Amino acid sequence: MLQEDSDATFLRLFEAYLETGPQLMLQAYILLHAVYNDDVDENLAKVQLVSIFSSLLSLAWAPVSYYRTVRLSSAGKATMNCSSTIVSVLWQLCFLSSRCLALSLFAAKFNEWVFVPLSVHIVV
Repeated sequence: MLQEDSDATFLRLFEAYLETGPQLMLQAYILLHAVYNDDVDENLAKVQLVSIFSSLLSLAWAPVSYYRTVRLSSAGKATMNCSSTIVSVLWQLCFLSSRCLALSLFAAKFNEWVFVPLSVHIVV
């Protein structure tokens, strides 16, 4: 049962990075592009911010959930308590939000040029 739970959280990790990550980047790009062009609808921006934050939280929770499950299924490892889980989620939030914000700001400002640093990053 622990192995199956570990496999399920591993698949959830893939789902988060392959579905939620691009969705988060697209939402942030759309909002920032509207801000740069002074074309912001206040109500729509609030909804987008809530959606961006929920995507970011989902993206931060996926690796923490995987780490918790791996530690639970490993015989020699101690399980993560509530405080360590909170610290891990906050660490992942800070880690991911800075990267997503940097890429979204770059994409909103330089539009199609965002593919150059992404391609270089992938190749390196």
